[in-house]
Amino acid sequence: MNLAALQSRWKQARRFVASGHAVRDVPAAFLLGVARGSPFNGSNWMTSLGLRWFPEISVRPRRLRGERVIVNTSDLGQLISYEETMVECSYDMDLVPFVPELILDCGAHSGLFTRLASLRFRDSKIIAFEPNRANTEMFRKQISHQYNKIQLVEAAVAADSGDTWFTAEFSNTGRLRSAKEDKDGWKVKVVSLPKFLADKDAATLLLKLDIEGEERRLISKLTPALPSECAIFFETHDGDPGWNDMTSELIEAGFDVRKLRCRGRFVDGFALRTLP
Repeated sequence: MNLAALQSRWKQARRFVASGHAVRDVPAAFLLGVARGSPFNGSNWMTSLGLRWFPEISVRPRRLRGERVIVNTSDLGQLISYEETMVECSYDMDLVPFVPELILDCGAHSGLFTRLASLRFRDSKIIAFEPNRANTEMFRKQISHQYNKIQLVEAAVAADSGDTWFTAEFSNTGRLRSAKEDKDGWKVKVVSLPKFLADKDAATLLLKLDIEGEERRLISKLTPALPSECAIFFETHDGDPGWNDMTSELIEAGFDVRKLRCRGRFVDGFALRTLP
C-alpha cells in the first residue's frame, strides 16, 4: 500500500471519528473509517486481519444519542450507508416540522434511517420495506430491541404489485428488473406503494424513498395517495433528467423541494407539504 493510499485512509478514519462518538467508541469509529476506504474482505493482508478481528463493529454515533448500531466491515454498501447517515447526516429529522402518524422506510437496507426516525418520533408507527434477503437479516439485528414497534416487509415497492426479478451488485444497489438478467438475480415480492398508502389512510406521513431508480416510474401514481401533511427524503438517479422528473411531479402536487446533496448522477432531496 503506497503513501497516498495510507493518507487517504487516515483522512477517512479521522472524518468518521470527528462525526461524534462516545470517547470509548473512538477506536471503533476509526476502524469503520479505515474499512470505508478498504472494506475488510480479505483481499490483502490488512483487510484479512480486519475481517478476522472485526467482522462487525458496534458503535454509538452522536446522532443516535448513545444507542448502538452494527456495521458489517466487509460490506461496502453498509459502510457507505453509515457514512451517509451518521457521518454526513443525510437525513436531518429537524426538517420534519410535524410528528408523523406513519413512517415508511422504502429501501430500508440495514435499518439506519429507521433507527434515526424511531429515535426522533418514538410514538409513530414505522413500516420498512426491503427485498434483499441479506439486508433483512442485518435489519433485524439492528432493530432487535424495538422488534415489536417496527414492522419489516420483505418486499420492494413500486407503482404496481406483483413479483419480479431483483439483482444487487452491492447491498445498497439492488434494483428491480423486468426479466432475469444474470445468474445471481432472484424473484421478489413487490408491493404497490400507492395502494398500500391508500389502505393505511394516515393523516401525516414521513417517507424515505431510496429505491434505485424505481422512484421515476412510481412518482406520478404515488402523489395522489400522499396525505396533505407529508415529508419525503428521496434519492434520484440518472442525473438531471431523473431529478427533474421526480421534482416536477412533487412540485405540481404542492410540495416544496430542495436538493440536499449531489453525487454525480445521484441526487438526495427533501420534499415537504404541510397544511395551510
